Amino acid sequence: MAEDGAGRTVCVYLENACGHLLAFSDELIPVARELKKRYGFTISGLALCSGNALKNLLREVQQLSFERIDIYIGDAFEYFEDGNYLEGICEYYDSHRPDLILAPNTVHSKTVLSQLASRKRLGMCADCVEICQHGEQIVATRPVYEGNTYADICATGSTLVCTIRKNIFDPHPRNSDVAANICIHPCEAAGINSERLLSVSNRHFAGTESNQIMIGVGAGLRRKEDLDQIRQMADLIHADIGVTRALVEKGWALRNIKLVYPAGPYSQSYISHWVFQELLSI
Repeated sequence: MAEDGAGRTVCVYLENACGHLLAFSDELIPVARELKKRYGFTISGLALCSGNALKNLLREVQQLSFERIDIYIGDAFEYFEDGNYLEGICEYYDSHRPDLILAPNTVHSKTVLSQLASRKRLGMCADCVEICQHGEQIVATRPVYEGNTYADICATGSTLVCTIRKNIFDPHPRNSDVAANICIHPCEAAGINSERLLSVSNRHFAGTESNQIMIGVGAGLRRKEDLDQIRQMADLIHADIGVTRALVEKGWALRNIKLVYPAGPYSQSYISHWVFQELLSI
């Protein structure tokens, strides 16, 4: 039965405060892992944070046994404002289109993800206690009528967004020996200070000997001139530069810059696990 969900992706929304994951997040992992075990789903993670919180977030997400985690950073994520978070999550959704999104059943997640579902015309089920797959349909189960019975919810032809009821699933222990590929994206909606990014890279990556780092640049780049600073940062850490089609269509991509695709192995910004020690020193 594992082949039924092959090629499908479940995205776990990693709600955090100042880069520290909610303890509730550990209860979402068993749900995603069961979907992988039974149906062959690929597990990915999504987190949004400010640049100041990135160090804390990287330390925690590297312990999650996901295939991939996308982190969108921006100055506006310093404090919760649902409009900024909505734009960041929409930016992720437009690039990746997961089949299922799991989130904790908190006020923050329900507020932002319900707006995502409304804007993108997705299915949504809150307060879920079980998720499975019947044929081609992803089905979420939730209590109704004050818990006296249960309803099965599915979305036909679109992503299903689910918030998970607390204390239903046993928390999954984090494993420091298993690390996902971490993809870091500057979020256009939330803003990113490229001069500060260059300064951090200059202090902490100068002299790094590697050709395994790719700096990905996409629609989050506000000015063509910022590519010059990104080139300087790439030289400091001996990295390649890749751009998405959005910059090619703007005419901003120059020679010696690779084209990368959102669905490809180097989606916008790719940092291997071995780079974590340098990142954690920032």
